[in-house]
Amino acid sequence: MTHHLIHNYCHFFKKEKSGVVAIEFALIFPVLIILLSGVVETFNYLTISRKVAAAVEVTGDLIGVEITMSLDQINNIFAAAETIIAPFDINNLELGAASLEFNDESIVVGGWAEQNNGAAFNFEDTPGFEDFIGGGLSANTSVIIVRASWTYVPIFIGNVIPFAPTITDHTYTRPRRVEQIPFIGIGGGF
Repeated sequence: MTHHLIHNYCHFFKKEKSGVVAIEFALIFPVLIILLSGVVETFNYLTISRKVAAAVEVTGDLIGVEITMSLDQINNIFAAAETIIAPFDINNLELGAASLEFNDESIVVGGWAEQNNGAAFNFEDTPGFEDFIGGGLSANTSVIIVRASWTYVPIFIGNVIPFAPTITDHTYTRPRRVEQIPFIGIGGGF
């Protein structure tokens, strides 16, 4: 039965000589391609956005369980975050982490900060930072801040239209096993 329907449908196109079908196809095909590329771009954008959020959360969690931090440890944690981003280009990921130590007046008195890929990390620009430190932090405690950004270059329209939105995310967390996580060795200053 299905074979018979397909045969009749193909026979209709064979006997159609006016070219109307070809013209309709030529008019509709570009619209279909644009719709398909839009679906693919939206899917990729949402996927990488979720991956950036996961990378930030995992980085904060991995730092929060440490007692001390070294350059090797933070590089391993950044490598774990880059694994989450795969199969997308990890070179587009700018990731920074800081552990800020506060005095009894909620003033930053020390800590450390590190970043991957040469990312400029300024914790004071993190959304909600002022509200967070105004919340009455105890003396000799610390807060871990992790920020990430990703410049998304669309696959299809990125070559035609210079459009590259930046996906950013951040998290605040506290150390779980100690009040402050000191940085041991070279690096970590800010």
